[in-house]
Order: sequence, then C-alpha cells, then structure tokens
Amino acid sequence: MSKEMLGVSRRTFLATAGGAVAGFEIARLPGNAAQAAESLPALPWPYPSSGLDVELLRKAAYTNHKTIYPGCGYCTSQTLIKAIGDALDAEGAAANPWRVLPLGLYKFANGGVLGWGTICGALNGAIAVMTLLGKQNAVGEALLDYFSTAELPSNALVGWTPPGATAPLTAIPATVSRSPLCHISASTWAAAAGVPVSDPLKSERCVRLVSDVVAKSVELLNISFAGGSVPAWKAPPSYVECYTCHTTAGMVPSEQGKMDCLECHDTVPSHSYRRKRNGR
Repeated sequence: MSKEMLGVSRRTFLATAGGAVAGFEIARLPGNAAQAAESLPALPWPYPSSGLDVELLRKAAYTNHKTIYPGCGYCTSQTLIKAIGDALDAEGAAANPWRVLPLGLYKFANGGVLGWGTICGALNGAIAVMTLLGKQNAVGEALLDYFSTAELPSNALVGWTPPGATAPLTAIPATVSRSPLCHISASTWAAAAGVPVSDPLKSERCVRLVSDVVAKSVELLNISFAGGSVPAWKAPPSYVECYTCHTTAGMVPSEQGKMDCLECHDTVPSHSYRRKRNGR
C-alpha cells in the first residue's frame, strides 16, 4: 500500500472515530490503537434511556446469525453492541463509545471458545457486553440461570418468517441444559433430538438459542436500567444440599461453581465419608 493510501486510510479512520465518539477528541490523537483505546471513557458505558426492544432484538439476532454474524459469541455480542450504539445515536447521545469497538471481538467464543465446549459463546458475548455496561453482577447470573434452567430454544420465533425465507419457522425440540457449558447444552439437546451435533437442525437450534439469549439479555438490562432488581441466584432444591455442603468453609472435598452437581457427579450410598484418593 502506498504512503498516500496509508495516509488516506489513517485520516478516514480518525475522522470516522472522531465523529462516533464526539466529546472524547479521539480524532486529535495519533492513529495508534493503544492511544485510541486510552481515549475511550471509563466503564460503565451508556445504555439507551428508553431501553431496547426485546422482540425486535430477538429477530435481529436470528437474522444476523444467518447473514452477517455467524457464530454464537460473535452474533450475540455484535447484535447487542450495534443495537445499543444505534439506540444511543437515535437519542442524540453526546457520546457513543460503542461505535469504536472492533468488529468480531468475540469471534473466539464460538463453539464454547474455539470449539472446546466450555461456556456457551452466546453467554460469553452477552456477559462481555454487560460488563461494559457495569451490569455483569446485577444481571449476569440471572442470564446464566435462565440458560441452565429454561427449556431452550423457546418457541418465541415460531410462526415468524425471517427475511428471505419462504415459510414461517416451525417448532423444534427443546431441552433444559442444567449447565451453561456448550458441551453439555449442545450434547444434551442433540441426544434428545436424535441427531448428531453435525446435523443442520442442531445449527438451527443454536441460532434460535442465540436469539433467546439476546432477548433475555435485553429484558434483564432494561429492568436493571429502569431501576428494577433481578432476584439473586439461589441453589435450586435439586442440588441445594450438595452445594451448601461442599461450599462450606474447610470442607474436603470442596467445589467451585454454581452448576448442577448431578450433571457430572453421581451420589453414592456412603456419600458422607471423605474420599482419600486425589483429595476427593
């Protein structure tokens, strides 16, 4: 690329970024990514005063996943980031830092982080956005609990015809994952649906799951920013005894986390004794 082209690219970037975050004078800084990042406002970032439309964003997430943001973490984060930025612009916000986040920042989260099946990418992307808003503690746990305990994907999009489609969406199998892990969530669903994880129906399931996570995230954020409160997480009756016992100070074996114990561990008749092997 010529020096002239580099100069134009740099000027174009700075002019665009300067317009997007008016009030932070990013356009006056050298075209250095680290310096540009330092010019952004401290967290938390703004959220539209009128909130966001839950059902509109549910449909937008579905369409985005199918067209421009393939992947759970990528689609969830970009759909929320764009929606917040668009809404702030529509309100005439003096500052809109959401416009300068790099596209594809959360692509790594797809498939439970690079296909490793850890935390679902949709949760990963959504809670990252919640963190930029300073709401990860206020509503993040409620999103994790919803993902783990609700029958998903929901039927909220059934009967809706997506852009470019020739027929409305029909119902597909739904399951309760009892875990925020991609591995358990996807495998449980595939087994119940009677298909391999490579089946196109499983891909459709994940697109709808992303839509549900985006919609629930917006619902929770709207409540919190409107001054409402989201109930604190409590261990459900199915494993509250396990959780309470194994998180007691000094308990061996102890555990870290809030997931359903019985998804991975079997109880045994002599459960009260202390296992010696490997500290368990």
